[in-house]
Amino acid sequence: MQIKNAKIIYEQSEAMYFQGNRRKLKKEMSYGYGLFGGSNGSYIIGKSANVYIKNDGEIIDMKDAILEFYGKKRISQKQVDGIQQKLDNEEVYIKYNKKTGDVKIKYV
Repeated sequence: MQIKNAKIIYEQSEAMYFQGNRRKLKKEMSYGYGLFGGSNGSYIIGKSANVYIKNDGEIIDMKDAILEFYGKKRISQKQVDGIQQKLDNEEVYIKYNKKTGDVKIKYV
């Protein structure tokens, strides 16, 4: 399926310091945070960035497709804005395979 006009949603990564016991840490991790480091009651937790589009009620993860398109390892707001601009100018389209969940960004 080809998606030619979509609004890309970017959720920035976040990291924070956390103090507490393992039980409180486990509760924070249930909210989607991951443990980056720490010990003895002082931890660094965070969430990675998310990039997706909503198409016909379905949420499609775009992060890997954008990283592959630019040949990068980390995502940024600037990359997302660049793809959004290319979509708006009809320079690229999103190729999405519903069966496999594979997403590619292709030039028109």
